[in-house]
Amino acid sequence: YSGGASCPALLLEPSRQQLLQYSEYFGTWTNDTNTSLTANAIKSPSGFADAYKMRAGTATARQARTLSVAATGNLVFSIYAKKGEYSVLQFTDAVDGNLYANFDLENGVLGNNNNCTPSIENAGDGWYRCVIYWNATQPTINKVRISIAESKTQARLVNFAGNGTDGIYIYGAQLETATYPTSYIPTYGVSQTRAN
Repeated sequence: YSGGASCPALLLEPSRQQLLQYSEYFGTWTNDTNTSLTANAIKSPSGFADAYKMRAGTATARQARTLSVAATGNLVFSIYAKKGEYSVLQFTDAVDGNLYANFDLENGVLGNNNNCTPSIENAGDGWYRCVIYWNATQPTINKVRISIAESKTQARLVNFAGNGTDGIYIYGAQLETATYPTSYIPTYGVSQTRAN
């Protein structure tokens, strides 16, 4: 009955595997190179206070975290993000030195991007689902990376200094072998497949 409909309807999605084993635990992500995390910082789209705050460090460096993965072909990476003192999230990978996408969490719009197809979806309460689709032309990608950016027009992985406190909020990362995202599949230690 969603969207004001008066008749029920089924929401059908294809079978899809969530490749990330810890979709909500950002403690498994590597500091790359100058950020810190606060767990359970605010309420996430789940309704619980289980979102992380990613804070920019005081050294002049890229303000990023990476996660090692092994995936090939058509890939969709998504994460829920909400503005804090900073309002722009950037996606990159560790293979394509030209690929990036900026997401404006203040206005819910895309910023500069290259070598991928990004999208942003309003998830309510200031949260946005930020998505990129790209074709991994290398034999495999080995890392996905999320970064704090200072503006939606910022270039890929620009170095800057924060104050160690200010940051943005993140929740619910997902990586799928596909050409479009599906609904969020939480994982707690192993990848999961949703049946269609």
